[in-house]
Amino acid sequence: MGFTSAGEPVCDTCNKVFGGSVATALVLGWGIWAGTDHSGAFHEHVICRECRKEEKKRQVRPVQAFEDEPLF
Repeated sequence: MGFTSAGEPVCDTCNKVFGGSVATALVLGWGIWAGTDHSGAFHEHVICRECRKEEKKRQVRPVQAFEDEPLF
């Protein structure tokens, strides 16, 4: 998604529109990344401040230790 026609950032996760400039969004905690994807095409990713919080992140799978495995 990226940006509106007026140049306002739009969150790719929740589609929230920031009503201001890109520089102001960056200062207020929005994340904006630009680069290429695996196919070499240009891609922009924008994420809002609320979606960047810790509880919204993907859960990490617990590591299975030796003690967790059954003996028999």
